Amino acid sequence: MARARGSRPDFTFLDPLVALSRDGRIAIGGRIDADTLTTAYSRGIFPWEDSPAGPVWHAHAPRCVMRIHPGCGNRSLRRAAKLPFTFTTDKAFPEVMQGCADRPEGSWINDEKLAGYTELHRRGLAHSVEAWLDNELVGGLYGVTLGGLFAGESMFSRVSQASKASLAWLLERLTAWGYTLFDAQVANHHTLSLGFEEIPWAEFQSELKTALAAPARWGGG
Repeated sequence: MARARGSRPDFTFLDPLVALSRDGRIAIGGRIDADTLTTAYSRGIFPWEDSPAGPVWHAHAPRCVMRIHPGCGNRSLRRAAKLPFTFTTDKAFPEVMQGCADRPEGSWINDEKLAGYTELHRRGLAHSVEAWLDNELVGGLYGVTLGGLFAGESMFSRVSQASKASLAWLLERLTAWGYTLFDAQVANHHTLSLGFEEIPWAEFQSELKTALAAPARWGGG
């Protein structure tokens, strides 16, 4: 469904079953601003690549998720939390996004997405985890939070294991803070190797509804 760049997509028309389309694409165009992103993530929709008509919005099924609970993730992931990095949250959100964008093969993170997610961060709905070594930012990740949902967007490493350790550290905190669902969106070999799993769209929507109602709070305060 194409829309002119600059218009705001009306996500009320979406039927969850459209996510069963072959490639997960459900809409093209519109703006990646904080309001649109908030609406999209509450429905399991996220922007990914771009097209000449604007951003392409996805709702992939099956969905790659991890249910958050004590000890979640595999043994390799839990060991990574003990690596000698120093971790922080929200200390360098723009720098983490830029680190995720700086890939030799190119990235879907453009200036519009940087601005949209940075505004979400200002509203307290997007967060980063930073991994530091000798006071240098060497890895991290960022994502969107709504209720008890953490929707992971991207991660990066400048030294071995930094992003994996960031994820492991975050999962321990999300458990303590009351989060219930980590949405990794699209499965790949790496995410599945860490203990994520694919679930059907209807099951994901049920898990998402529960997560959105959870009284989780970033930082647990």
